[in-house]
Amino acid sequence: MNYMGTDLSELQGRRVLLFAGIFFTSLALLMLEVNITRLFSVVMFYHFSFLAVSMALFGLSASGVLTYLFFDRISRKNSPARMSLFSILFSASIIGAFFLFKWFPFEATMSVTSFARLFLLCVTWTVPFLFAGASIALALRLYSKEVGKLYFADLVGAACGCVAIVAVMEMVGSPTAIPIIAGLAAFGGVFFALFERRKEWAGIAMTGICILGCVAAFACRDNIFEIHSRRTFAFTESDRKPELLFAKWNSLSRVDVFDWYSVSGWGVSGEFKGELPAMKGIQIDAAAATPLINVAGDAAKLEFLKYDITEI
Repeated sequence: MNYMGTDLSELQGRRVLLFAGIFFTSLALLMLEVNITRLFSVVMFYHFSFLAVSMALFGLSASGVLTYLFFDRISRKNSPARMSLFSILFSASIIGAFFLFKWFPFEATMSVTSFARLFLLCVTWTVPFLFAGASIALALRLYSKEVGKLYFADLVGAACGCVAIVAVMEMVGSPTAIPIIAGLAAFGGVFFALFERRKEWAGIAMTGICILGCVAAFACRDNIFEIHSRRTFAFTESDRKPELLFAKWNSLSRVDVFDWYSVSGWGVSGEFKGELPAMKGIQIDAAAATPLINVAGDAAKLEFLKYDITEI
């Protein structure tokens, strides 16, 4: 059965399923893109967060080109089933890309290994966007007569995704948001499968949603998705690792608080002979650190600031 050029008005009872499939796919896509910027900023460096935008654009653009070039091959024999398949692959590839990112972390060094890991990182995180773009591009191609309505569903999903990811990151953090995003992507697969009348694909997607829901619940409790940078705490000068006292993700960053025992302030001169007060360090995205000075009501403890170059 070929749906090429079909008017959705002829599918009154089922076209809402197609709109829902596009909505959830676009929702998960934008949530993933924003979430990756936070992961990259912490695990790598903050300027690598912009790489997420490049990978998303490349994956979506490539999916459009590939759908155009291989449409006849893709649409051969029950072509609509491909939309549900691509959405399910989108969901699965999110989990796969995250664990590759977790198990093979990137280090910004001038080495072959570093460049190889960066290449692997770019390829693996591009794949989810490739599958998501393929499912939406195929829907737009098959139902081009209703492109305005389909594009509206796409834009609404993207807008909701931009808002939803802020709340999700604030509540559970960026790592734990991964199974939630993958579950929402699988919802797109369910609606596409129901639209295509492929109950077996809908069953696979629903099974995935149940599994991802359980994984997300355990992740919230046990932090099984937590991910750390291979960089050490900023500004530490000894081999001893500072004790991490507090760590919390939010919608903007990850904040770490640790014992600041290995650094003599920011730039205290050797002319200072007194004793430094007790300090803790607060660090944002594993890079930007600031000392927290325990004055305890005694202004004399701040005497060392007169010898700190950063206070001039």
